[in-house]
Amino acid sequence: METVEPADLAAFSLDELEVELATLASHIYAGRCRWLELVAEMDRRGGWAEEGVVRVPTGSPGGAR
Repeated sequence: METVEPADLAAFSLDELEVELATLASHIYAGRCRWLELVAEMDRRGGWAEEGVVRVPTGSPGGAR
């Protein structure tokens, strides 16, 4: 997927916008899934304790719950 300049977005058809939105949403979902897998593995290994963190963060990246 290539980056589109904001001015070029006006040239997109509604179908193209829908495809772009769905594609980006799937990337966000996949990234969040991978992030959660990594958090789980870090927790399984006790990595938080080694770094001086007293509890595993919950919720999503950025602290939103």
